[in-house]
Amino acid sequence: MPSTCRDQILIWGTGGHAKVVAEIITRQNEYEIAGFIDDRFAPESPDTFLGHQIIGSREALPRLREKGLQQIAIAIGNCQARIQAFEYAKKTEWSLPVLTHPQSIIASDVSIDAGTIICAGAIIGPSTKIGSGCIINTAASVDHDCCIEQGVHICPGTHLAGHVSIGRQSWIGIGSTVIEQIKIGEQVFLGAGSVVTKDLPANCKAWGVPATIQK
Repeated sequence: MPSTCRDQILIWGTGGHAKVVAEIITRQNEYEIAGFIDDRFAPESPDTFLGHQIIGSREALPRLREKGLQQIAIAIGNCQARIQAFEYAKKTEWSLPVLTHPQSIIASDVSIDAGTIICAGAIIGPSTKIGSGCIINTAASVDHDCCIEQGVHICPGTHLAGHVSIGRQSWIGIGSTVIEQIKIGEQVFLGAGSVVTKDLPANCKAWGVPATIQK
């Protein structure tokens, strides 16, 4: 681990999304990656990921914080696991910066809360509000006046029209389309390639063209 802690950032996760987050950090050129942590870490596990040290599991965070590290990125795709990690990091006094790929397009008045990741090719329209710990994934578009609550994952290639609202920890599957004025409740799972033309209640699974509730 590098000796200086200024402008360094720790990444929580060592899966595919962690590769995406590491690339965003490298492209942003605002932070130096200090290493990775992962709750699956075990002494017999590989000790490096993308050329950086895997320092341990979440139990290592207080020790690392005492050493002066301040910034952490939660690189976990699963919504519930990501928010659990997000809340733990907040409780242990870590700072969770917003990370935006330089090839994303974000309107000047967009509000984005802590720990959200904006990936390459994403487009976010005016007057949109995005909560903490969200993922706006590769080539997704979120049009004007949308409201994305905490922990939502807008998967790659998904398109939200204007005035769409998405509830906490919902998963909007890859390549889906949501027409204007739609409200999607919290903890909804929307299958890949779906087209949402009617509101979806909380805690449901839906997919299809048009999307229908399955469970």
